[in-house]
Amino acid sequence: MKKLIAVLLILILLLTGCTDVTQPSPQPSAVVRDESIKSIESLSQLKSLLDASKDNIFSRWYRSVTATGDASQSHSETNTQVAGVDEADTVKTDGKFIYSISSYGFVNIVSVDSNGYLELVKQIKDFGKNFSPAEIYVDDQFLIVIGTSYDMEGSYSAAYIYDKTDIAELKLLKDVMIKGYYSDSRKIGNSLYLICNYTPYYYYLKDTDLLPCYIENGKTTYQSPSDIFYFDETECSSYLILGAVDLSDLTKDINLNTYLGSGQTVYMSHENLYVTYSQYPYKPVRKILPEEDSYYYKEETVIHKFRADNAVLNYVATAKITGYPINQFAMDEYNGFFRIAVTDNLEGKSVNNVYVFDENLVQTGTIQNMAPGERIYSVRFNGDIGYMVTFVVVDPLFVMDLSDPYNPKVDGELKIPGYSTYMHMYSDTLILGFGMDTTEQDGRALNQGIKIAMFDVSDRANPKQLFTTSIGGRGTWSELNYNHKAFMFDREKDIFTFPASISGNNYEMKTQGLVVCKIDMQNNRFEVLDILSQDYFTNWSNYVERGMYIGNTLLTISKNAIYSYNYTTLQFIDNVLFD
Repeated sequence: MKKLIAVLLILILLLTGCTDVTQPSPQPSAVVRDESIKSIESLSQLKSLLDASKDNIFSRWYRSVTATGDASQSHSETNTQVAGVDEADTVKTDGKFIYSISSYGFVNIVSVDSNGYLELVKQIKDFGKNFSPAEIYVDDQFLIVIGTSYDMEGSYSAAYIYDKTDIAELKLLKDVMIKGYYSDSRKIGNSLYLICNYTPYYYYLKDTDLLPCYIENGKTTYQSPSDIFYFDETECSSYLILGAVDLSDLTKDINLNTYLGSGQTVYMSHENLYVTYSQYPYKPVRKILPEEDSYYYKEETVIHKFRADNAVLNYVATAKITGYPINQFAMDEYNGFFRIAVTDNLEGKSVNNVYVFDENLVQTGTIQNMAPGERIYSVRFNGDIGYMVTFVVVDPLFVMDLSDPYNPKVDGELKIPGYSTYMHMYSDTLILGFGMDTTEQDGRALNQGIKIAMFDVSDRANPKQLFTTSIGGRGTWSELNYNHKAFMFDREKDIFTFPASISGNNYEMKTQGLVVCKIDMQNNRFEVLDILSQDYFTNWSNYVERGMYIGNTLLTISKNAIYSYNYTTLQFIDNVLFD
């Protein structure tokens, strides 16, 4: 049994990029600020730092025709966390065209006229060798395709930047590749930020294998060891690489910042980028008698803060906390203060904490030990108020007052069946919750259908569930359970959409498509208007992944097709197939 536990611990640590090598402390602090960033002085020092963890299995990183179109119409946009901070997605629109990634690795450009008729006007196929597109950005001037390339030297995060002012004469302006795997990205105005991870070969064949590099318009540039930074008391076998592209002047080289570490969960405000990753240091559990002492691996989250200014990222500070954030929505910045919600383990029981930091990542306040025995399922911050859902059998919704960053507190709590995996601010006092309905059986919760709920938080001390509905039975699922970009909300029409696979009570799939719901605030109810399918049962590539609208046209998008419907009547208009 002890051998089995040891093997499991090794596997857990194998899935992390870094290992804390600080000495055990009798009472480890939940928050530690790290000011030890240093520049590597030589290639020999870089080899020494990497060799320290190269043979340590605990520190291996696991992540490892002329087409003009109609004039732009009102249209939906990608559902992002922060207004004005764009996030890449598999589908984008500029109100004239839809840009989507097909299952064949093409980027399709489809025009949508004012009557909802569709035309495939262009397919981008001529990317670099072995490139697989993953996500897209679109603005008035640029189409940016981000993905992964590989060659004999390894894998690269790649971005192709096109001038799209004339779709018929789509022009490639710049292509750039960063050695390593693509993790995430953000775009603010004319600044594109790429977050990548790179793990050198386990055995270094040549010195350049150790050095991060980028390839811009065919030219390879290696960083020198002095371009790479590290932190004391932490050993890593991987790099966190931050790339920034100035779209206002594409003659400039990409700005590259490299640190020993990795990047997993990303939050970005208009001024700052926060990158976090998990590590598992060895911690002691002190007993009354020394011979009864034991040790365990304690999950910590490392937080790096970078100031963003016109495609330049400057390191600010680092902090460590115990526990882990569920996703990017567990982080937020407001009035210069950074907030993060984590699930931690306290003496074998999960607890949930919120930490508040100032602009230098010095802790100012905390709320601790919320919902013991449960874990966080969703978080939403809205100004000086925070909302958090935990779950094990019932769903407590916590309302937190964060107006005083030095003394945050819980104002109220609501316990109801089911749980929310995503919360959307309908207004400052109403929250739209999306998740799963549950039933209790033998003291445990069983998922049923998708649950949608409207919460009234106007009285912070007494939050209420105004109304709710459930869709499908056991086995029903939606990408929105883990990806907020699958959600489309039209506030003017009070209509929202999301893709879903709808099952009966015995896990038998009934349909797959775009669920179209209307919010009826006057009668306190949700109305499911339709579930728009693309014949998924005849072609698995017709799995609907996104919904969007352009003018009075509602569209469903899969890897294989785009269907259009009258937004008012939901009557089918047209489709275009990519196979």
